[in-house]
Amino acid sequence: GFDSPIVTINVGKQEKTMTAHIEHLAQSPVFQTMLDSKSRFKEAATLHVSLPDEDPIVIKAMLQYLYSGDFRDITNHDSTSGIVKNADDMDGDDAQDQRRAETALFLAKMYVAAEKFHLPDLKALVIEKIASITNLAAHPISFLQSSMRIYSGIPEDANVEDPYRTFFKSTAIELEPSKMSPGVLTAYESCLAFGSMLAVDLANAIHNNYEFRTSETRERHDAALRKLEKERDGLVAWKEGAMRVHRLFHNPCTCDCVGEVDGMGSLGGGGGS
Repeated sequence: GFDSPIVTINVGKQEKTMTAHIEHLAQSPVFQTMLDSKSRFKEAATLHVSLPDEDPIVIKAMLQYLYSGDFRDITNHDSTSGIVKNADDMDGDDAQDQRRAETALFLAKMYVAAEKFHLPDLKALVIEKIASITNLAAHPISFLQSSMRIYSGIPEDANVEDPYRTFFKSTAIELEPSKMSPGVLTAYESCLAFGSMLAVDLANAIHNNYEFRTSETRERHDAALRKLEKERDGLVAWKEGAMRVHRLFHNPCTCDCVGEVDGMGSLGGGGGS
């Protein structure tokens, strides 16, 4: 890998310069095609790639992945990530939430880059990392905001089940609009207003959540009702049996005694209703 030619990569509006070996870059079909010596792309001849629309932090992390199979969060919290302000200026939980939000956005950008450069294993790794930091119950805003960024960069096709869509739908089913704080509700409404498959998937997840909770409640109700009916039937049978015993011993009748006893026996055996 380190014996293959080195490619110079200029990233972003300020043309941040990076370098990488062709053999590592070729893990991406996009780079492989671009740098193939048999192709007519100028990048193959010059060994120079320009990525003016990409985030240098994201491309640096992607190169780290191409070399090692993993990457770390290399964001700095006063970067151009577009989220509020430097977390170092905050205290306690606010700072932690800010860092988590920036990391979630960084990972969303990583996912979009993995989609653009056709790196499915990187997409799977990013989903794992997103799942580990954007616990929906505790951090729904980070989850929803990063999802908007990801949906903006994945195929806009209902027939294409992108891995993140699968993850999003299985996670978003936990959302309950009636229990959302104002901040979460704003993020939720922004996702619906975002349109595209995000709005469809979110609406379906909320609907499925409602259906699940409704059916779960109905099942509990029906089970409780069946229990009450069984107890009621048992109580009625017990009362009927007690009355027959009372009549047998307090109002003896020689001609009907056998019938009374037979009736008690059949009652006891069937637990009748």
